[in-house]
Amino acid sequence: MAVDRLHALTREFALSEVEVLDLIANARRLKMAVRGWVAEEHLVRMLRTVPGVSECHRRDDEGGPDVSLIYDQTPLTVECKNVLRVTDAVGRARVDFQRTRASKSDPCSRFYSAKDFDVLAACMNAVRDSWSYRFMPTFRLSGHAKCPGKLTNLLKIDDDWSDDARIALAEACRVKS
Repeated sequence: MAVDRLHALTREFALSEVEVLDLIANARRLKMAVRGWVAEEHLVRMLRTVPGVSECHRRDDEGGPDVSLIYDQTPLTVECKNVLRVTDAVGRARVDFQRTRASKSDPCSRFYSAKDFDVLAACMNAVRDSWSYRFMPTFRLSGHAKCPGKLTNLLKIDDDWSDDARIALAEACRVKS
């Protein structure tokens, strides 16, 4: 392949495209991080097609929500999390819903609060083998048992979650107004 046609990362890393992809495929934590970014990209693409959504874009703020958008003239934020590959005993998908790191002085800082973003999008790829999502406005998520003001980190995707982003976005808009 001609050097001018190589992806910038292959030049930066001095590896072929196949070597870069093999590196990702064989490094569990790196692959997990890439899978999260891929889920966010698919989410943004899907949300941009939702009637009423405008100005939808990814964010890259440390510790901030993944997506910002306007829904029916209301600014909202969305966090995207991948479901785990193993479902619970009755077949429900699960989300390990916590930050990667916590402050040593505040173990509860690992958990999210309903104020951190407006809607949670659970990427169902790990159990459906498709880039589809279930949605829940954060105000409807349960509180954490040991950390007041924080949301539980053990989420099960049940019938309360919606496949239709408009339902969760509309609910989040009503609460914000």
